[in-house]
Amino acid sequence: MGALLALLPLLRRRSESPGKAGRDRPRSGGGVRAAAGKPEERSEDQPAEAGELYQHFQTGLELLESGNPAQAATRLEKARALSPAKTSIREALGRAYFAVGRWTEAEGEFRTVVEAAPTNDYAHYCLAKSLQRQGQHEQARVHLKLARAMRPGDHRYGGTGTQQG
Repeated sequence: MGALLALLPLLRRRSESPGKAGRDRPRSGGGVRAAAGKPEERSEDQPAEAGELYQHFQTGLELLESGNPAQAATRLEKARALSPAKTSIREALGRAYFAVGRWTEAEGEFRTVVEAAPTNDYAHYCLAKSLQRQGQHEQARVHLKLARAMRPGDHRYGGTGTQQG
């Protein structure tokens, strides 16, 4: 968590523009928002670690989005090592694992996200898909129903059965 707090000023400086002061750059999987009025505590090694975390995460997302999930997983694993509690990193890593067919590892990442953020409908959906790929259809059905219940109008969850596809 300390590394993320150290990252906030760096993000804010990069993204500030007229009319957007204090906002961080939006990223897929959610963004980091600073808590108003809270002082930041830093040690001397945190700024470098925060920059490294940000670089690994951003590069991992870019690789994932450009169709290079194996390379993305490598970068996202490095980001996870620096900040294991950050659910956006864990979700992206789960997506990378899923894309290369590492179903068990994807399941582990999505379970971690669901445990930390039980209202994350997309994490429930991804966990369901990971379980389906492993033949665990009953467990998958539970998480798919949860995702649908949390966001009933979302086209990603509608019409998705528990059969592999």
